[in-house]
Amino acid sequence: MVLSRFKINEIIKKLKKLNTYGFKLWLVGGALEGWETKDVDICIGGSVRNSDVFEFMEKAREMGPVDLFYIKNELPEVLTGHGKKILKFAKSRDRGHPKAVQRKGKWIDGLFWMEEEFPKNKKIVRFYSKKALLIHNGTSCNN
Repeated sequence: MVLSRFKINEIIKKLKKLNTYGFKLWLVGGALEGWETKDVDICIGGSVRNSDVFEFMEKAREMGPVDLFYIKNELPEVLTGHGKKILKFAKSRDRGHPKAVQRKGKWIDGLFWMEEEFPKNKKIVRFYSKKALLIHNGTSCNN
Protein backbone atom coordinates (compact mmCIF):
# COMPACT_ATOMS: atom_id res chain seq x y z
CA MET A 1 0.00 0.00 0.00
CA VAL A 2 1.37 3.39 -1.00
CA LEU A 3 0.48 6.25 1.32
CA SER A 4 -1.39 9.26 -0.03
CA ARG A 5 -0.36 12.81 0.85
CA PHE A 6 -3.58 13.03 2.91
CA LYS A 7 -2.67 9.93 4.96
CA ILE A 8 0.88 11.22 5.51
CA ASN A 9 -0.50 14.55 6.80
CA GLU A 10 -2.96 12.72 9.08
CA ILE A 11 -0.14 10.69 10.65
CA ILE A 12 1.98 13.82 11.18
CA LYS A 13 -0.95 15.62 12.88
CA LYS A 14 -1.43 12.67 15.25
CA LEU A 15 2.29 12.51 16.07
CA LYS A 16 2.36 16.20 16.97
CA LYS A 17 -0.38 15.62 19.55
CA LEU A 18 1.73 13.13 21.50
CA ASN A 19 3.96 14.15 24.39
CA THR A 20 7.38 14.55 22.78
CA TYR A 21 9.25 15.19 26.04
CA GLY A 22 10.96 18.21 24.54
CA PHE A 23 12.66 16.60 21.57
CA LYS A 24 12.27 17.72 17.97
CA LEU A 25 10.66 15.81 15.10
CA TRP A 26 11.76 16.01 11.48
CA LEU A 27 10.08 14.55 8.42
CA VAL A 28 12.69 12.80 6.26
CA GLY A 29 12.81 10.20 3.52
CA GLY A 30 10.44 9.29 0.74
CA ALA A 31 7.40 11.27 1.90
CA LEU A 32 9.48 14.45 1.99
CA GLU A 33 11.01 13.72 -1.41
CA GLY A 34 7.62 13.00 -3.01
CA TRP A 35 8.49 9.35 -3.74
CA GLU A 36 5.93 6.57 -3.42
CA THR A 37 6.28 5.32 0.13
CA LYS A 38 4.74 2.75 2.44
CA ASP A 39 5.61 4.57 5.66
CA VAL A 40 6.40 7.99 7.10
CA ASP A 41 10.04 8.40 8.13
CA ILE A 42 10.47 10.55 11.22
CA CYS A 43 13.77 11.57 12.82
CA ILE A 44 13.67 12.30 16.55
CA GLY A 45 16.42 14.62 17.75
CA GLY A 46 17.56 16.01 21.03
CA SER A 47 19.16 15.05 24.26
CA VAL A 48 16.49 13.34 26.35
CA ARG A 49 16.07 10.16 28.37
CA ASN A 50 16.04 6.95 26.33
CA SER A 51 12.92 5.84 28.20
CA ASP A 52 11.05 8.91 26.91
CA VAL A 53 12.16 8.23 23.33
CA PHE A 54 11.12 4.59 23.69
CA GLU A 55 7.67 5.54 25.04
CA PHE A 56 7.10 8.05 22.22
CA MET A 57 8.16 5.55 19.55
CA GLU A 58 5.87 2.85 20.91
CA LYS A 59 2.87 5.21 21.04
CA ALA A 60 3.62 6.48 17.53
CA ARG A 61 3.68 2.93 16.12
CA GLU A 62 -0.01 2.64 17.03
CA MET A 63 -0.85 5.55 14.71
CA GLY A 64 -0.05 3.80 11.48
CA PRO A 65 2.91 3.14 9.21
CA VAL A 66 5.61 5.25 10.86
CA ASP A 67 9.34 4.51 10.81
CA LEU A 68 10.96 6.45 13.65
CA PHE A 69 14.61 6.72 14.52
CA TYR A 70 16.42 8.70 17.19
CA ILE A 71 19.64 10.65 16.66
CA LYS A 72 21.32 12.00 19.75
CA ASN A 73 23.23 15.27 19.38
CA GLU A 74 23.28 15.12 15.57
CA LEU A 75 21.27 16.92 12.92
CA PRO A 76 19.17 15.03 10.35
CA GLU A 77 20.96 16.93 7.53
CA VAL A 78 23.29 13.92 7.43
CA LEU A 79 20.53 12.34 5.32
CA THR A 80 20.68 15.07 2.68
CA GLY A 81 22.87 15.13 -0.40
CA HIS A 82 25.12 12.86 -2.37
CA GLY A 83 27.87 10.56 -1.17
CA LYS A 84 28.09 7.86 1.43
CA LYS A 85 27.49 8.81 5.04
CA ILE A 86 27.42 6.83 8.27
CA LEU A 87 24.41 7.45 10.50
CA LYS A 88 24.27 6.39 14.15
CA PHE A 89 20.68 6.02 15.32
CA ALA A 90 18.37 4.11 17.64
CA LYS A 91 14.97 2.45 17.39
CA SER A 92 12.60 1.11 20.01
CA ARG A 93 12.62 -2.35 18.40
CA ASP A 94 15.11 -4.43 16.50
CA ARG A 95 12.52 -5.43 13.89
CA GLY A 96 8.80 -4.91 13.50
CA HIS A 97 8.05 -8.56 12.77
CA PRO A 98 9.15 -11.50 14.97
CA LYS A 99 10.26 -13.57 11.94
CA ALA A 100 12.44 -10.81 10.48
CA VAL A 101 16.23 -11.18 10.49
CA GLN A 102 17.82 -9.25 13.34
CA ARG A 103 19.58 -6.04 12.43
CA LYS A 104 23.21 -5.44 13.30
CA GLY A 105 23.34 -3.33 16.43
CA LYS A 106 23.10 -3.51 20.19
CA TRP A 107 20.68 -2.68 22.96
CA ILE A 108 21.83 0.22 25.14
CA ASP A 109 19.61 1.58 27.92
CA GLY A 110 16.37 0.35 26.33
CA LEU A 111 17.04 1.43 22.72
CA PHE A 112 18.48 -0.58 19.83
CA TRP A 113 21.47 1.38 18.45
CA MET A 114 22.77 0.87 14.92
CA GLU A 115 25.12 2.36 12.37
CA GLU A 116 24.21 2.31 8.69
CA GLU A 117 25.68 3.71 5.56
CA PHE A 118 23.41 5.92 3.44
CA PRO A 119 22.33 5.49 0.78
CA LYS A 120 21.98 1.83 1.73
CA ASN A 121 20.19 0.38 -1.29
CA LYS A 122 22.89 -0.86 -3.64
CA LYS A 123 20.53 -1.60 -6.56
CA ILE A 124 18.50 1.60 -6.68
CA VAL A 125 20.45 4.60 -5.49
CA ARG A 126 18.15 7.38 -4.36
CA PHE A 127 19.77 10.42 -2.88
CA TYR A 128 17.90 12.60 -0.48
CA SER A 129 17.85 16.05 -2.01
CA LYS A 130 15.63 17.88 0.46
CA LYS A 131 16.65 19.00 3.91
CA ALA A 132 14.80 17.43 6.79
CA LEU A 133 11.57 19.30 7.51
CA LEU A 134 11.07 20.30 11.14
CA ILE A 135 7.49 19.30 12.02
CA HIS A 136 7.71 19.76 15.81
CA ASN A 137 10.15 22.08 17.57
CA GLY A 138 10.22 20.41 20.96
CA THR A 139 7.86 22.75 22.79
CA SER A 140 5.05 21.36 24.90
CA CYS A 141 2.04 19.88 23.16
CA ASN A 142 -1.27 18.24 24.00
CA ASN A 143 -0.96 14.95 25.78
